[in-house]
Amino acid sequence: MNYRKFGNTGEKISALGFGCMRFPEYEKDGKMYVDQDKVDEMVAEAYRQGVNYFDTAPKYCNCNSEEAVGRAVKGFRDKVLLSTKIPLDVCKKPGDYRRALEHSLDKLGTDHLDFYHEYVNVEQMYLAGIKEVRTKLEILDDEFHHRFDHNPIHHMEWRLKSPHSVVEKMKRRNLPVEVSSIKGNIEDIAGIRVICHYIKDIYRMSDLLLRQDDIHLLKVKDYIKNPKENGYRSLHLVVEVPVYLANEKVMVPVEIQIRTIAMDFWATLEHHLRYKNNKEISDDIRNRLSDCAKSITDIDYEMEDIHNEVFGHHKI
Repeated sequence: MNYRKFGNTGEKISALGFGCMRFPEYEKDGKMYVDQDKVDEMVAEAYRQGVNYFDTAPKYCNCNSEEAVGRAVKGFRDKVLLSTKIPLDVCKKPGDYRRALEHSLDKLGTDHLDFYHEYVNVEQMYLAGIKEVRTKLEILDDEFHHRFDHNPIHHMEWRLKSPHSVVEKMKRRNLPVEVSSIKGNIEDIAGIRVICHYIKDIYRMSDLLLRQDDIHLLKVKDYIKNPKENGYRSLHLVVEVPVYLANEKVMVPVEIQIRTIAMDFWATLEHHLRYKNNKEISDDIRNRLSDCAKSITDIDYEMEDIHNEVFGHHKI
């Protein structure tokens, strides 16, 4: 088995870890139970083969994984590294974190954890992703200003989904509320809204950003060329950007919405009317909102034509 140093901790971790999200189970009286004998065999064999990192979580295996892992490693606990996670859906105030930790320690049958994953670290990672993308866009906007005396970007806004919003989205998708699952399934935790002056600026900034070799495009949805049924228009990109932390480089997904001032004006008011109102929106109101979106688009193109006539076309 090969081993790797974990940062500056001094710990050496086996290159192959043992994930404890799924164990053999059996059904009894309508409930699912972990087959402890098989788990003991699997874990013992992994240990004999040199695996020293075992990763579990409170919700794995119908909330039975931690206890099963604790029993399986009992004979060699001091020779292995145990990892578990904070359950986001039960930690809503400071005292909950301590209770969650003690509950995991009790189920694992140990007095300490070697690794304890928490959302705070994930949150910091996504914030760093936002900063990386914002900086790239600001640099491009500054360059355009100095070279052509024109700023494509009017302003930028950003947001980070709250833990509560992330948990609710995971539940709606019937996915386990665990950090590893969140990373693999939710792409819009980190979001940036880029408000441009003109429609051509939207595609200009998108093209320039995507040319950069450390930006990896995951998804694109062009609601300008193909508006939503309600009239919504915007260019949506999901990109991965590298974030360099103290001990590793991680690729962080960031959702970027690029729209004009006029598109943002419509989208903001439409969102308020639709989601801040307790009453059902009538078909007449929907049609009027759609008509407004079309009118605003016509104005967007007319303003762009006027700009081109006055200043000419900017090229880079």
